[in-house]
Amino acid sequence: RQGCLLIVDLGATKSTILMAKSNTVVTTADGRSAADTLTSQIAQTLHIEIPEAEKMKLQHGLQGGPPQYAKIVEEYGRTLASRVSGVLSLSLTHDYCPAITEMMLTGGGALLKGLPEALTRHLTIPTRLADPWVNTKSDFQKILPAADALRYTTAYGLALAAARYEHF
Repeated sequence: RQGCLLIVDLGATKSTILMAKSNTVVTTADGRSAADTLTSQIAQTLHIEIPEAEKMKLQHGLQGGPPQYAKIVEEYGRTLASRVSGVLSLSLTHDYCPAITEMMLTGGGALLKGLPEALTRHLTIPTRLADPWVNTKSDFQKILPAADALRYTTAYGLALAAARYEHF
């Protein structure tokens, strides 16, 4: 693989930005963009309950919704893009990763509709949802759809590494 891969793990309570090159982690950083924080901000700003805010977030993502809602999620997307851009500007990063060829999103927060497209637009880095089943047997795909499995990508990866190196 030429260049580096950027992985952004958007969890419920925290997010992590990871840069890798040739199967080696080059750097990691706190993404400062938790999915639950976005939900709370929507609920607080629109004066609605958390379950209603979560439902609205799942329904609209970054694509529409009431004007106040759209403003909140648009700012979320810009903030996340800005944080990623800040990590990319680190001088250490340039020594090891002069070019980012792709960005993959993992975690439940990655399921926000329109997020890969928004990040591609803001950062001009091709962005897509990660495939949580890429290193597993196809039978697992029948158990849990990839969109649901995306929430557990980090745990799956750690379990696969432990199994590969017999750390049980």
